Amino acid sequence: MKKYVCTVCGYIAEGSIPEQCPVCKAPASAFVEKTGNTADEVLSAANALAAAKVDAVFTPTDNTIMNSAAAVGEIFAEAGIPHYAGADSFVRNGAFATCGVNYTDLGTQTADLALEVLQTGEFPEYVTVSGDIITVNTDTAATLGLDYSLFQDMGSQVVEVQTTQD
Repeated sequence: MKKYVCTVCGYIAEGSIPEQCPVCKAPASAFVEKTGNTADEVLSAANALAAAKVDAVFTPTDNTIMNSAAAVGEIFAEAGIPHYAGADSFVRNGAFATCGVNYTDLGTQTADLALEVLQTGEFPEYVTVSGDIITVNTDTAATLGLDYSLFQDMGSQVVEVQTTQD
């Protein structure tokens, strides 16, 4: 599937270019196609975004991107571009920050829900999950010269990590 990146904020649209960016309201003309189906394509896209001097980049949780996470994080950090990611594993590999869930709590909630369904035969109309743990890479923050203290008021917890590339 084709992916289009907003050169203003880094938002990624899939399939087609929106009339305007849903995040920063930039026009359709601010989008560029950047698809990465291989590690080389991901690195090429990251380098193109860095060369375009985008304000920020968000990468979703994706195995192809994860295989290049350390190199992608380095490209954006060296370009002075905050890189937000879909999971804390990307942050440990050099992305600046993410907002996610506590997977232990999520697993417990899922098990409780499954037990309830098995016991009652009733399915809930909807289920909410708390996703307000912010993980910040302090190495990347220092490289970018960013003060991440503003995240303290945005989530239930701010977890500080360093780049491990594990």
